[in-house]
Amino acid sequence: MGAKMEIMKELKERCCSNIYHLDVNHRSPSYLLDVYNKYAMQVMDIDGALLPKAANITKAEGNELTLMECATVDEEYKAVALKVRDFYNEHPDETTAVIVNSNRDADSIGYALDDIAMPHFKVSGTDIFTTDGVKLLFAHYSVIANEFNFIAWARLLKGMGIMQTNASARALVRQLRVRGMVPTDLLEADGKTYVQQFAKALAEKEIVVFDTETTGLDVYNDDILQIAACKMREGRVVEGSELSLYIATDKPIPEMLGDIVNPIVEERKQHELLSPAEALQRFLDYVGDDILLGHNATYDYDIMDFNLKRYLPSVDWRKEHPACFDSLKLARLLFPGFVKYRLKNLIEYLHLEGENSHLADADVFATCSLVARCYDKAQEMIPEQVRYLQQGDVPHKAELLRQRYAELWHSTLAMAHRRSNDDETPTLVADMQRVWEYLKQERRVVDSKKLQYVLNYIQLDLLPANENLTLKQALDRYVVEMNTLREADICGGTSMKERVFVSTIHKAKGLEFDNVIVFDVIDGRYPNYYNHGVKHYDDEDARKLYVAMTRARKRLCISVSTMKKRFDGTFVNIPHSKFLLPIELSLKKE
Repeated sequence: MGAKMEIMKELKERCCSNIYHLDVNHRSPSYLLDVYNKYAMQVMDIDGALLPKAANITKAEGNELTLMECATVDEEYKAVALKVRDFYNEHPDETTAVIVNSNRDADSIGYALDDIAMPHFKVSGTDIFTTDGVKLLFAHYSVIANEFNFIAWARLLKGMGIMQTNASARALVRQLRVRGMVPTDLLEADGKTYVQQFAKALAEKEIVVFDTETTGLDVYNDDILQIAACKMREGRVVEGSELSLYIATDKPIPEMLGDIVNPIVEERKQHELLSPAEALQRFLDYVGDDILLGHNATYDYDIMDFNLKRYLPSVDWRKEHPACFDSLKLARLLFPGFVKYRLKNLIEYLHLEGENSHLADADVFATCSLVARCYDKAQEMIPEQVRYLQQGDVPHKAELLRQRYAELWHSTLAMAHRRSNDDETPTLVADMQRVWEYLKQERRVVDSKKLQYVLNYIQLDLLPANENLTLKQALDRYVVEMNTLREADICGGTSMKERVFVSTIHKAKGLEFDNVIVFDVIDGRYPNYYNHGVKHYDDEDARKLYVAMTRARKRLCISVSTMKKRFDGTFVNIPHSKFLLPIELSLKKE
């Protein structure tokens, strides 16, 4: 895919023409494909054997291939706008695009369409997704989804005015990282980092290390099958504190975990199965007011919360146990540079005792070994953390971050498990609207009319219509894809209500429209005057024109101007592009 034609020719010669290629075009009707293929062979020198044949054999009715001539380019802008209106009115269910060679032409076409009140979407100039405002908005959700996303943190620190340049923002993130910190550590009002809080808690209190085995990975609906725990203090397991509870369920239990047999199936046969309510109450009694810790604790903490909502609804888990340390996060902070941070990988990398057996009691034992190693490492790291957080302007930067961002951070986190009502905007989109308004009020972003297109696309095209996702679910699934979006994606989405588009050739790549008008295909543009006849540059312009023409699914109109006004006020004739010569007879003049 995307191979240069020189490579295709070489492959054909090497393989004695035994080369497989996609030789059927199922999109373009034959009257368009014939023109495209003729252009490809005679202008771009492409071997006809490598070009596709049309599956849709259709004859043109008369106006599918046209050439529109205007005296001057200013007249051409107006004529193209009127042609767009004709397409719009005559074919109400179809899309129309004007493909131009420059952003300036896109703006001029846009003005001409505005003059006749023709709604349109312009795909040119700065892409809305690459603007500082949308990047800042997406950076917020990127760090909510993964607080170790250092690129997003740097963008956020710059966008919120904490740091003045991208380089200084990246430098701050790096300085925190090598000292076992992330920018969320600066959000704490007491100035205590995550590592410091962990070490203090383990030194002064008992910590309950716990793990669960479950019927699946859906924290909202799956059941807990086993809870195991033990207590630690000062980096050591409290002797005799082990707990293991097996729980009955009416949900199916997977027999396989990937390519291994699920050991919980056999293990449950050897133990008494408690009712969910009894097992959960025993665990709550065991924990008391101790602090919790787990490996990848967000999952275990959340599934415990929603199991309690089902089986012990009187218990407010998050209120009674607001804090839960995560040994996975601690390992990433204290031992950066590992490729993976799953428990079995950390056991190998750090030469820890225990094994990751997919049984909660064995996993707890291994986690305790990891916690002890993290506790020792934290003692080494904390003095340097304290020193760095007190040096230079770091305290000032931390205070600025708290003032300008802590509210946003905590308010979005509070929405993590909220679902929208049936008649409401999805939680993610509603929160994005709220965050954008906040950023506008704080003058961190410049408002854009196109933002609504972005939000509509996320709501109607990205998020599934048949699932009412929580904000956390939506981010877990789609935050990476959100950061890859471009305006071209919006154009092809069901959320796009506009039927008229203005696009540069570059932005039109990959897009298709029912009707296409290629603007001002004249000598001096195709090929560009400044190519000075250099073949390499002329060939590139020929390819660009091919891209522009082949965006059409049903109708293609080539527009040209025939005269150019010189500096002295006189006019000079302009020939059509030489690239049109092989296909001009196929075009009906208007």
